[in-house]
Amino acid sequence: MAQTYELVVGVRFTRGSKIYHFNATDFQPVDLNDYVIVETSKGRQIGEVVQVLHNFTVDGEPLKSIEGMATPRELDRKSVV
Repeated sequence: MAQTYELVVGVRFTRGSKIYHFNATDFQPVDLNDYVIVETSKGRQIGEVVQVLHNFTVDGEPLKSIEGMATPRELDRKSVV
């Protein structure tokens, strides 16, 4: 069954990696190059927004929502790891 989301972001976890889509409707405004926190099969991760899509329709499984915007402190910890 198709579902349409008001705002979807494409997130990349490493440069050149696959883009994963997440529902960002509850976290507007979100823009390109922002960093967001999402739940993945590997746990909570920080990823970079590389696509912003409006009124995006998805077939199949519903999209997971982003958990929030990454804080400067979280970004600092990410660069240390």
